[in-house]
Amino acid sequence: MNRYFNLINNTFKWQLFATLYITILQVATLILLGRYLDNNALGSFAVFQMIFRMALAIFDPGMFFSVVQKHEVSSKLLKLLTRHQLVYLFICLIILCFSIFILKINYVSNIILIAFSFLILFLIGIGSYTQQVLILKDKQKDIAIIQMLAYSIELVVLLILLMYYNPVYCFSFSIIIRFFVMYLINYLYGKTLSDSTKDNQIDFDSHVHSSRFNLYNQVLSFIQGHYDTAFIILMFGLSILGPYNLAIEFSFILFSKVNPLFNKSIFPVIAKAKKEHQVPDSMMARQFINFICVIIPLYVILYVNSNSILTWAYLEKGSEIYYYSSFILFVALIKAFNNILFTYLLASGATKSIFYWNTGILLINYSICFILYWNQWSMDHFLYFSVAYSFVVLLFLMIQTSYHFPLFFNEIKSNGLTAFLILFFLVSILFGLQMVLHNPIILLILSILVYVLLFLILDRKRLFNLLNLKIV
Repeated sequence: MNRYFNLINNTFKWQLFATLYITILQVATLILLGRYLDNNALGSFAVFQMIFRMALAIFDPGMFFSVVQKHEVSSKLLKLLTRHQLVYLFICLIILCFSIFILKINYVSNIILIAFSFLILFLIGIGSYTQQVLILKDKQKDIAIIQMLAYSIELVVLLILLMYYNPVYCFSFSIIIRFFVMYLINYLYGKTLSDSTKDNQIDFDSHVHSSRFNLYNQVLSFIQGHYDTAFIILMFGLSILGPYNLAIEFSFILFSKVNPLFNKSIFPVIAKAKKEHQVPDSMMARQFINFICVIIPLYVILYVNSNSILTWAYLEKGSEIYYYSSFILFVALIKAFNNILFTYLLASGATKSIFYWNTGILLINYSICFILYWNQWSMDHFLYFSVAYSFVVLLFLMIQTSYHFPLFFNEIKSNGLTAFLILFFLVSILFGLQMVLHNPIILLILSILVYVLLFLILDRKRLFNLLNLKIV
């Protein structure tokens, strides 16, 4: 089991370094986004982002999911999975074309954004396999360096373009540049690596079946996860969608950085342990407790400082974005837990069960969307409902996880009591400090000091492990 722990911790270290660097660049981009675009332009960019996120959700890894999950790759397998990926990609492009006509989008005035949307969808669809091959080869260090380079080039291109062109086009095109650079370098580097599995050892049908179910799951997960966007567009239009989307970007920035760190380090190791008929429950429980010790304090610190951060970053837009964020931050924290539990289930090979789960959630979400629209709910009611609903989904995911990993929650109960006590005291103290302190810098410094002191007193070993970037 120590071999698995070392794999997880080594991956985590490099992913963490890349994440810190990339987060700085993304925060800078988010500030520019809020300052350069008005609410309607933010709404238009939000639609492009939705298509971009759809491409990532469906096609990265898409049909190449099984390469990492089954720890097998060969040229023949990649060609087979690529053919299937292209079929689904063209189906997606056709659906997008029909959507433009059905929704009566003015494609003449929005032709550039539409073209960019098609381009990013196609680029991710044909390029995502390059990263999966590197993950399988345990090249996380190289992936981290490539990602940092791609994000750096994106920001440089964005700053240059903003001097000459429409800002909404600049932000969209810079994302395309990032993925083009990243996939190109991945491809060139991957060409130097040899196949790890002989074709006669690979069950090709099993790969296609597993990846197809994962792709279906991702489609359903994306659609059911964007019911809020559908509701807001129907009820309030792009002028509300713009600042709401910016609030989502702000609220989910920790989710989007911390969760991949833990997911990418644990997913291939759980899959490998399952392949070797090992029981990964204890390893998962250790990681989950450390995940809680990282994600909850970060979100509490972000929450108590969110008003001052958003007012500084977005000036007059800050108060509206803060109002949405005060709800969405809770949703993001709950979804962070949902996401990591989902990763455990995916790594276990439970793609079929997850497919049925996503189908059920999809039907429930859009039934809710219809009810909210029919009853003309206000934005306030919708925000309160979003928090409660996310919590209900978390409870169901916990039940699913306990079914597939029977020892998982028992391990958490036996090893996580001290961590939970620390978090309880930490949250109580931070909210108390927020009520008496109004200087964000002092509040931030005290928040970090309280966090460190509590762990030093109650769980010194865990603190030192986290500082040494050991997450299991």
